[in-house]
Amino acid sequence: MGTYLTDNPLTRADLRAARAIHPHRHHGFLQAAADWSELTDQEPLFAGAAGLMALAWASGYRAEARKLAHVLGALAAATLLKDGMKRSVARSRPVLLHDKGIHRVRLRGKKDKSWHSLPSGHAAGAAAVAAAVARAWPAAALPAYLAAGLLSAARMPTGLHYPSDVAAGVAVGLVAEGIVQRLWPASP
Repeated sequence: MGTYLTDNPLTRADLRAARAIHPHRHHGFLQAAADWSELTDQEPLFAGAAGLMALAWASGYRAEARKLAHVLGALAAATLLKDGMKRSVARSRPVLLHDKGIHRVRLRGKKDKSWHSLPSGHAAGAAAVAAAVARAWPAAALPAYLAAGLLSAARMPTGLHYPSDVAAGVAVGLVAEGIVQRLWPASP
């Protein structure tokens, strides 16, 4: 299976960014940000949204429960889309670049997680949730998008994602929420 898209301006920028960030990965602030970014993993996002939806439903807040169902739907759609992309494109993670000097992009490829850099699933989930929250509760748009952006960017110092992986994840999340809005609007 061939290697693709490894010599272009975007890839060169990704590699420069990864090399610039790598020496600072253990800095206290970056490490804390990376730790906090784990909140944007699928399990915490699904658990949080489902728990809030159940609580809203049980408390009689049906409109809020419906909005939270929209959040769950956006998250589920983002997860499906990013999983499809990860199965279609295998990109080595920055950690392989740092540890072994490997940077490759292939169509389809290895099932090993060290080859699932593109797109960032954390960024996809964070963006989908932020967009759904912003649509359902417009007053929360700015904090939702800021949190999603900061937590998504924090994936880069971990050595798990290049900047374009994060950007692709954000795009996946926004597209997913837009699809869900057409199928299951945040408000009737």
